[in-house]
Amino acid sequence: GVGGGRGAIRPHEAGQGGRRGSDEASADSAYAELADRLLFRNAVSGVPEHSKIGTTSAPARQAYTKGYEAVTAWDLGGADSAFAEATRYAQKYSESFLWLALVRMWSGRDIPAWTSAAERAASGRDGLSSRNQAVSDAILAQSRGDIAGSCRQWERLAARSAFDFVAWYGWADCLREDDAVVPDRRSPTGWRFRGSYHQAFQSYQRAFQLLPSLHRAFRTESFPSARLLFHPGFHAIGPGLPPPLDRTTF
Repeated sequence: GVGGGRGAIRPHEAGQGGRRGSDEASADSAYAELADRLLFRNAVSGVPEHSKIGTTSAPARQAYTKGYEAVTAWDLGGADSAFAEATRYAQKYSESFLWLALVRMWSGRDIPAWTSAAERAASGRDGLSSRNQAVSDAILAQSRGDIAGSCRQWERLAARSAFDFVAWYGWADCLREDDAVVPDRRSPTGWRFRGSYHQAFQSYQRAFQLLPSLHRAFRTESFPSARLLFHPGFHAIGPGLPPPLDRTTF
């Protein structure tokens, strides 16, 4: 844990590296962090570094942590329930709305099932870290049908960090969803898929390395996309659609 609020944490230790604050601002920051630890106890441990506290509701924070732990175990149903519970305790909890949209999207739910959560997260983007603002932008673009824009955002996130599971999995899932075809003179047919199944495969592989519990998906019916992607015949033939405003069919 991070101390669990047992009283052993001294105020000056709550700052970065245990360094004593040299001015009033750093002291205030140290006391604020200590207050978060005492208020949320074990709920502060086990959450990603880029997560903000985001709420003063202890039940909401605890439900959020429960949801995050469910994601790391790849229990998307449990994560869905926990993040939804957190949003009921704190109706402006942007972090929880963000994760609620993510897990519903990853579960293969229809877009209307997670669009509201995506929009609620975006409306409270000031309460998100800069990294999570970018995640929010990617989710919102995908919910609005802008797959190309969403994939570009996910790609940028993945490029920033080789260790960001959400970025790599989000990029892979977006590429898998991109079934648009575009003109390509180098192709024998004159067309090619806009998205790269090869890159999707590599991104899924990286996501598996970062979160080994993903193997649970192969033992259930809750995650057919990855099983389909890794099937030997997946890359042979796939349906394609033209970009918007093009009426060509394939």
